[in-house]
Amino acid sequence: MVLDQGYIKEFSSPNILLSDKTSIFYGMAKDAGLV
Repeated sequence: MVLDQGYIKEFSSPNILLSDKTSIFYGMAKDAGLV
């Protein structure tokens, strides 16, 4: 789940969110050097 200012922006399992290179979750993981 990805929240932005208290609102759900994305909701799925981490594996699914990481497989979508356009997802917010993927972007955060990439910025953190995890992918």
